[in-house]
Amino acid sequence: MRPRSELLVIPRSAELNAVESALSSLALVAMVGGNRPPVSPADVRRQLVSFYNLPADAFSVCRYAPEDFLVRFNNADDLEDVLQGPVPMGTPFYLRWCRWRRQSMATSGSLKYKVLIGLKGMPAHIRGIHSTQRILGTSCANLVPAPASAAGEDLREFVVAAWCVHPDFIPHERLIAIPEPEVPFVVEPTLYLREHEVIHSELPVLQYGVRIRIIEVQDWTAPPSSSDDAPGDSDDNNNPYRDFGGGRSGHWPRPHGLCWELSVLLRPRPWATSFVRARP
Repeated sequence: MRPRSELLVIPRSAELNAVESALSSLALVAMVGGNRPPVSPADVRRQLVSFYNLPADAFSVCRYAPEDFLVRFNNADDLEDVLQGPVPMGTPFYLRWCRWRRQSMATSGSLKYKVLIGLKGMPAHIRGIHSTQRILGTSCANLVPAPASAAGEDLREFVVAAWCVHPDFIPHERLIAIPEPEVPFVVEPTLYLREHEVIHSELPVLQYGVRIRIIEVQDWTAPPSSSDDAPGDSDDNNNPYRDFGGGRSGHWPRPHGLCWELSVLLRPRPWATSFVRARP
């Protein structure tokens, strides 16, 4: 049965930033005003050409939600002419224009759990942040690998720090499959087929089991009690792990309970105590 809903974290990337920047500077959204008669993208296109005197190839129009249309312009001057221009009079419809904003369909929130995660069973040729992000799935963001000096010569486990929705959403194990390299095409004399005409009945893959353990959790969902944050707290002053996650930010992150990780918690590596707060 399909789940009704799921929270998916899409990591920030250079590509996402570039698209967002282009939309912010060169895109408008439009909503049909008045009694909202039926309007097509072709109708919007004709109005932009006839009323605003824009070349037909200077923009693109597509349907959009929650507004009615998204218009991408090739240059900022054309965008400003439309945004600042007068409302057409005596036309079958009129449009309300405003800039595209990434916040228009969103609700604000934040991730308040930071975790240190170890992955065992990753083959050497996929070790890295990109593969780790895909293995951890939809609940983690801003992955940072543990320092190479911390890992030393032991590459049995790949360790990363990440923000997550909740540790409960991090899987205990993932079965991953990597397609095998394509086999060179061999012409069979009796088939007389070109390479693109061959229909393959399967895709060979190699499967690997990756075990995931949560080494440590920082819970930033609530501030500690006054006694935990009192001046002169010896645990706070002498704790070598207080810089994990950027240090204090208004309150000390409290260690989360172990209820979800007892079945997979392994003995921490010696270097882990320099990266996170030790467990009680």
